Amino acid sequence: MPKILTEAQVQSFQRDGFLSPVRAMSAERAGHYRERFESLEARVSDIKKMKTKSHLLCPWVLDIAEDPYVLDIFEDLIGPNLRCWSMAWRVKKADGETFAGWHQDSFYGSAVPVVLGALALSECGSRQGCLRGIPGSHKWGILRHEETDDPKSILARGQYISEPFDESKAVDFALHPGEMAMFDNSLVHGSAGNFGPDRRFLLLVEMLPTWAKPAKVRQPAMLMRGVDTLRQLRRRAQARRGMVRDRARELEPCRRGARQAPLRGQPLRPERGVRRVTAGDMSGRDGAGSLGSGSTTGRSSPAPALGVPTCCVLRGKSPT
Repeated sequence: MPKILTEAQVQSFQRDGFLSPVRAMSAERAGHYRERFESLEARVSDIKKMKTKSHLLCPWVLDIAEDPYVLDIFEDLIGPNLRCWSMAWRVKKADGETFAGWHQDSFYGSAVPVVLGALALSECGSRQGCLRGIPGSHKWGILRHEETDDPKSILARGQYISEPFDESKAVDFALHPGEMAMFDNSLVHGSAGNFGPDRRFLLLVEMLPTWAKPAKVRQPAMLMRGVDTLRQLRRRAQARRGMVRDRARELEPCRRGARQAPLRGQPLRPERGVRRVTAGDMSGRDGAGSLGSGSTTGRSSPAPALGVPTCCVLRGKSPT
């Protein structure tokens, strides 16, 4: 049974790839976190570091990720074993220009699935350039993207989807302070410019189940709740590899013996440094210059006696 959401809401998220809005905290508390960010912004010159994994920099941001009520919402959607992928701030100027093109967060090889909760810390309606998504697009697979150096894009690489799709089905994720829009990281989404009187404040709370497919590039993800099943699987795999190596060491003497012993019915191989007898060596017209006599005239030697190992003849041993 879900803890916060209804069964209908969970099914809606699975079908459409998003669920909005979901109340995560009070408007007053959301305003408090906005004030904390603006206070930090006034003191720190490089605020861009807050665009990803800000919970590793600010304990008060980590408080949001560890909030039991917030974790209950994520648990209803992806299960009890949760890791925090990132806490990413998205502050959009009220300039009517800054935008985010249609894109998928999973395009650059992130873990799959990751569920994002876009937490509004200010009014985030259509006028303020709220997030928009295409229902069901999380099931389309990864679409082709292109990158630009457009300074108006809020995205790090200015990326956008270059494949055609039906934009007419887009849905606005309009939010009030303290509400979240939950969406899958493979959902096609974007946002328009902010034409409101104030900046738009969003905090992307990004969580993934511990069984999620790992990212192409290894990145830290903090365990928030439950058991890290992926780490347990890795430990079991390492233990199995260790057992295989130990067994291989035990069998190595047997393998060496098997490589040295010839198979029944096959002739012995000549030792290193001993020339192998060829057909030309056995086609001589007389016995003069045979290897058995120690002659070095270079004339062909007679074929060895039947049943006598070639190496014996080459080393000058008598066939009797």
